[in-house]
Amino acid sequence: MALADDESPYDDASVAGEVAVEAPVNDFKIEPGKRAGEILLGMNSRTILEMLGKPTELSQRSEGIEEIVWRTTKGGETRVILGGDAVIQINVSDEKYRDPLGNGVSSPLKTIFARYRTKGYALPRQFVFNVEEPSGGGYEANIFDDVDAGIAYHVGAQDDFNSGASPDALIVHRAGKVALPAKGATPISLTARAAQEKAAGAPTPAKPRPIKIPRAFGNGLPLTEVVTDEGARAWRTTLVFLPGRVGVAAIAITGAPAGQGLWHPLVNLVVVASQDRPVWQDVRQATFSWGYRRLALAASKTTTVDKSGDTPMISTVLQIRFPYRDFLDLARAGKFVVTVGGASFPVERSQTVGIRALARISGASDVSLENGSSSGSTMRTPAPISSRAPVGGANEFFPQTRRRLLSLSEVRALGAGDLRLAINEIYARHGLGFKDKELQRRFESLGWYRARDERTISVIESRLSRIEQTNLDLLVAERKRRS
Repeated sequence: MALADDESPYDDASVAGEVAVEAPVNDFKIEPGKRAGEILLGMNSRTILEMLGKPTELSQRSEGIEEIVWRTTKGGETRVILGGDAVIQINVSDEKYRDPLGNGVSSPLKTIFARYRTKGYALPRQFVFNVEEPSGGGYEANIFDDVDAGIAYHVGAQDDFNSGASPDALIVHRAGKVALPAKGATPISLTARAAQEKAAGAPTPAKPRPIKIPRAFGNGLPLTEVVTDEGARAWRTTLVFLPGRVGVAAIAITGAPAGQGLWHPLVNLVVVASQDRPVWQDVRQATFSWGYRRLALAASKTTTVDKSGDTPMISTVLQIRFPYRDFLDLARAGKFVVTVGGASFPVERSQTVGIRALARISGASDVSLENGSSSGSTMRTPAPISSRAPVGGANEFFPQTRRRLLSLSEVRALGAGDLRLAINEIYARHGLGFKDKELQRRFESLGWYRARDERTISVIESRLSRIEQTNLDLLVAERKRRS
């Protein structure tokens, strides 16, 4: 953290080995470059284990680097990284922890940045990593690191930058050293990523403009036009019910009260759980996944009790303010997965008619109201199966589809059978089972393939890496061109 007057906002950071003889009590205070509560940088593993007890997970990151994790039943996590048996990094996700500026995991990034600006400090530097999960799929991790001070803010499951998101962990590390990402993470160059998206034909978001609301769209669609208490016009979708007594709806304020301007809708997605017991007690955010995107957003929560029946029903309502352009992007995809409290709920295209209609009302004329697949990525079987043999140490037919972006000339050089195999291998890599017996046999011949019943096409598409999704779109577009 660089100050305008070159003074550090924090005390001088301690060096590993300069550790107090007696650890402090856990006051949940963070001292950048020094400690997170009772855990001090420089402590040895024996001291840490005696203090925190039996860990949930212990692993070797690399030669001389170990990682120990403790998780609580409420979803909190403490992650300690040791180098040479001395603590070099502490990751904490309990919302009680606060840094000297008052920032915690419940603080939106825009608030964190505002506090830095108020003090005259240089903003933390952004580092982006691609993290591949052992079970398949992955996410992008954004680490906003105040390298000089020794503190960083980790925002996982975030694709495009969103200043309304909150960190899922605070990181205390050695001053002057960058924070370490998750094990196996691969650095992503923001400049290179922008160039790749441009090359892949990523659309440039349109500038906001005043909207016109065609009333006819409400006819025959699961939408209801309402007026809020403040006098604003809004459209509300019919609640769509998912497994586990969970429902999803959306409301968009599309007309401001008299005398107020509105450049684009204010969209809220509502996730409701109705049970005979409270749920999501410690949940403060929800994650939405579609295409190659995963977006974690803060949620405001209300709970109501209905005692009219024999058994009281408790409804937990999460209301999420959805960024306008992200909402249009989600609507264009036509289907998504919402993850709340560790459970994922797929919302199929047939269930998003109301949401897609909202996007149309909001001015996105390119959003389809048809229930067919918008991406054309469902499995078809007109082309013969390729006789290509597996290649590489990973024993895959087309390992390049997950390693790098394919060129158009490479894709157009593929035969019909190879094109079909390349598309299906992306899904097979994430556990999709195939009705086509020949396809199933080909993938079962590979040692890594395991079909998983819970992995539907929509779930898999929400877990694809950016490289896989971009390559899949290019392969599918080529198949459509040929047909």
